[in-house]
Amino acid sequence: MTDIITKEELYYPGAGNNSDDFIGFSFNGVRSQDLGISRVSEGTRYGEQMLPGFQDKSAQMPGSDYTLYWESFYNTRTWNLNIAFDHMTDAQMSLLRRTFHTKNMGNLTFAEREGIHWLAKVQAPPQLKYICFDEDNQRIYKGEGTIQLIAYYPFGMSDLKTLSVATTGTTVTNNGEIPMEWYVIAPVTPTPSSFEIKAETEEDTEVRILRFNNGIEFKTGDVSFMVNSKTNLVEGLDSNNKQTGNVYNSFITAGDFFKLPVGNSKFFSTGTLYYNFLYL
Repeated sequence: MTDIITKEELYYPGAGNNSDDFIGFSFNGVRSQDLGISRVSEGTRYGEQMLPGFQDKSAQMPGSDYTLYWESFYNTRTWNLNIAFDHMTDAQMSLLRRTFHTKNMGNLTFAEREGIHWLAKVQAPPQLKYICFDEDNQRIYKGEGTIQLIAYYPFGMSDLKTLSVATTGTTVTNNGEIPMEWYVIAPVTPTPSSFEIKAETEEDTEVRILRFNNGIEFKTGDVSFMVNSKTNLVEGLDSNNKQTGNVYNSFITAGDFFKLPVGNSKFFSTGTLYYNFLYL
């Protein structure tokens, strides 16, 4: 006797065994499974923009045949998701319209890269082709389509991670693909006579450092302070770790707001280190 299978097993074989790699994704917390859709290839293979492209900053040098180049930066990253559906209900069709007809940015996550999120938005309304049929007195859709998404900030990131660090050095491993941003939160009491953040790697001799002078004068209401490599700010925090508006960059005497390179680093500081792995 043939085993009876459920509709979920029919349209998403092995879904209970986490086998939705390369067919499952989510946007703004709505899973493709919630919508009754799967990501599919146009033929026998998937096509993907593996990395965002580059754009060079350059200028023509007047009176010469040369072009001056000084840096490059990443372009936006786009995804054209080909989808298919065999048993989409009216409720799922309505949810699809609401999910992918928004002007807001949202987290885009693929099943095969779980734990990595890209901040993306819908580039164009979904294009669908389908037929309808009735089943159990409800309308069912079967068809295919395309969803276009774009990331203007072309990096994905992991979930936020925390690590207690010490002045004697703590090993931090960057498992991402590019140097990562970080921030450190440390208490203002006892008032530090000086404060230093340093990182070094085994692969090179460069020492990355950010140093503050003696006698940092914290203002009333600041319980702790945050050193943030993304915003390049040293800010006061209240008891709920919310910014008070007090900034202490004037006490910086050496170094800069460095990024942590890919691989292992020895991080020297006090307080708690917060960071995300970054991906292209």
